[in-house]
Amino acid sequence: SKLGFPSPLPLRRRGRALPAMVMAGYMMMYGGAKEAMERELRANQVPFSPVVLTADQEDYNSNKKITWNTNYKLWKLKSNQPHLFANIERWRTTGGVSPSTAAPPSGFERVGQGWMFHKERQLYMEEASQRFLWFDACSGVYREVAAGEDCSADLAISGGASTSLSSRAPVKGAASSSSAPASSRHLVITDLHKAADAYRVEFGHFDRPAAMVALYKHTEGAVPPDVAAKVVHERLLKRLASFRGMWSDEALQVVLVDVLSSVAAEQKAHAGVAGAVALVLGQRLLVVASHGAACAIADALPGDMKDVRVVVRSSSGEGATRLRAAC
Repeated sequence: SKLGFPSPLPLRRRGRALPAMVMAGYMMMYGGAKEAMERELRANQVPFSPVVLTADQEDYNSNKKITWNTNYKLWKLKSNQPHLFANIERWRTTGGVSPSTAAPPSGFERVGQGWMFHKERQLYMEEASQRFLWFDACSGVYREVAAGEDCSADLAISGGASTSLSSRAPVKGAASSSSAPASSRHLVITDLHKAADAYRVEFGHFDRPAAMVALYKHTEGAVPPDVAAKVVHERLLKRLASFRGMWSDEALQVVLVDVLSSVAAEQKAHAGVAGAVALVLGQRLLVVASHGAACAIADALPGDMKDVRVVVRSSSGEGATRLRAAC
């Protein structure tokens, strides 16, 4: 310093107290020398203010919100939990109109507080939750409509069928077996959803794509193939459309067997329906067969080889009329 006293900084770094002469010299300093020495004394020390905050100031500082990242937090919350903002988005899409006063969707009409009804599709919609329900007349309760999954990106369907010459049988009154019509019939429906639209029944609760392949053959005492080819698929579509909830594999097999049995009973055919029916509903394959019919799946292997797996095989001898189903 200007007065010739040793600098207090080395003494402070070694952790010893300042000598009395240095303190006396510090009291006599003015101007820049005093400020320089104060900076050295404050080095490596925790700032301290003798001012005490009031209770209101302490509450304000403790409850003060940091708003610099509020927008980021809101964006992150919307990304991770979008369902929390569903009502806000619905409010914006309706132009700020309350759901109870907004115009009903196309085909729906308001039938009560918070409920809409589609007469053609026999469908109810709850406005608050946007759920769709249907009335199950068998049980007398309202059930939620199942939404079928679209698997068209992973599964493509193409169908075809042909009749072998050995399946042709002579018909009474025909001149020869070569001019006789084929006694077996096959039916291929590559899009059951379009077929359901033609019969004006709902089929949207089943997965896509959906297809049907059926083969009916002539057997003594069985339903004629021509009749089976005209009746079975229509009866099956209506039965599947009658329940618009989730279908289990067991329930689908029961319906297949029951439809074929009911058609045979109506035609008074004691031998039932001879042949096989296969349904593809998304990723599920259902088959029912009788009278020696079988269904197999062939997987392509390298070269011309194929891996053939039998899904279901019915008996051709005793018990041929028994329907065997698999999923």
